[in-house]
Amino acid sequence: TEPEYDFTIDYEDAKSFEKALNDGKTVNNKIVQFDVIEYKPDSALGINCWSGEHLNFISNNELDVKKGDIIIGQIIEEPTEFFGSWEILYKPLVIDGDQINTPSNPSDDKENNTSQEPESSAPSPVFYSTNDYETAKNGNVGVFSYKKRYTDYDVYWIVDLNEGYAYNFFDGDGSSTCDKYKISSGNLNDRVILNINDAGYEVTWYLHFKYKNAPETLVLNEHLGLDPTEYSTTRLSDALNIRNTKSIRTY
Repeated sequence: TEPEYDFTIDYEDAKSFEKALNDGKTVNNKIVQFDVIEYKPDSALGINCWSGEHLNFISNNELDVKKGDIIIGQIIEEPTEFFGSWEILYKPLVIDGDQINTPSNPSDDKENNTSQEPESSAPSPVFYSTNDYETAKNGNVGVFSYKKRYTDYDVYWIVDLNEGYAYNFFDGDGSSTCDKYKISSGNLNDRVILNINDAGYEVTWYLHFKYKNAPETLVLNEHLGLDPTEYSTTRLSDALNIRNTKSIRTY
């Protein structure tokens, strides 16, 4: 017997939902059912249930799911397309038949809103920045966070364009410090210039998006004879929490 829920599923599978996205349909607040092809809690996009051909369902919290599980979720923001894939922010409602949340009802919210002011339609920040996606693509304001994972430790960069500093630190290697570099000039679509003076030794480093208007990958050029290093987006709140445990060394 199929389980009964007190809500209607708008899209019964990943295929029909992906077609709706590709056709330009508006899907915010819609409810979709999809199968988990791969669960990637540490993906560059965040806590990711990959489904369909190019669907990345991103939740706020980690889930107890595995390949083959069926999830029903409610879309909480219009999905964003990048490099042929979709980033879809959603709230899980049902995992493998067990209901864990109830859907929000936008119409009820409007009825309960006694304010005469129009409802704000401002886009939400992406998980790795203080910016929404369209603003993040400019690479000239806000705070961004990136991480590169190695076998035993992670390396982080936080680029704070508002205050004019970049922070570099390790996690998992036992270190207790974070290096703070003044941003001399630039933006992430061109390059952010860091002029570093360490005990009289001066060197220039550059940070920039790997591709123009695409903030998903950060590249560090050290100009020390080393190959460029790439970093993937990571949750800003997590990066800031780790940084706050470190002693800051300013260069």
